[in-house]
Amino acid sequence: TAQGNYIHPFVSGARLEAGYKISFRELGMDYNYTTYNHNTGKYEEEVMLKNHYDYKEQIYAVYGIYGNSWKKLRYQAGLRYEQVYNQSKVEQTGISYTNPYYSFYPSLHTQYDLGKQRELQFSYSRRVDRPSPRELNPYIDYSDSLNIRKGNPALQPEYTNSLELGVLKYWDKTSLTSNIFFRNTTGLIEDITVLDTTGISYTMPQNIN
Repeated sequence: TAQGNYIHPFVSGARLEAGYKISFRELGMDYNYTTYNHNTGKYEEEVMLKNHYDYKEQIYAVYGIYGNSWKKLRYQAGLRYEQVYNQSKVEQTGISYTNPYYSFYPSLHTQYDLGKQRELQFSYSRRVDRPSPRELNPYIDYSDSLNIRKGNPALQPEYTNSLELGVLKYWDKTSLTSNIFFRNTTGLIEDITVLDTTGISYTMPQNIN
């Protein structure tokens, strides 16, 4: 991971911040199965059930934040742009998967002085929750013959928009905050299970509405 930040304060009290972040990740996941042979008294490797999964991910991000105040209002607005490249491969099949994506992530935080040691606060932000390499791995797990699981290389990230409104009241030694908030997530990742006519269940993570 490499990152850099620059902060520039203005004489007026405003503040400008900018930065970048680059992240590289590479990992391998191995699945090995053995079965006990009662005739030989040894555990024998199940070659057909083995799996080796390679996952590579690159994330490039830049951001800017500007903060200032106007009369009784203080505010901070930011924007982050992120580009993600990923590639994975199942060694046993030789099949590779790619799923690049990019997005903007705005944010806004405001504070307004209501007087009498009270403050009105409002914030908005957009966040991302990426699927894990385990969820992306298309390998079929037969370790439980009645409950079969597999990953989904076509999974997309979850995106959450958050709004929050609150009132903060100060006293000499204490304070009280009351908040209401709204959060909406698109592309929510959930494990979906389907039961076939033979009684075997198949589970795979999917993006749902």
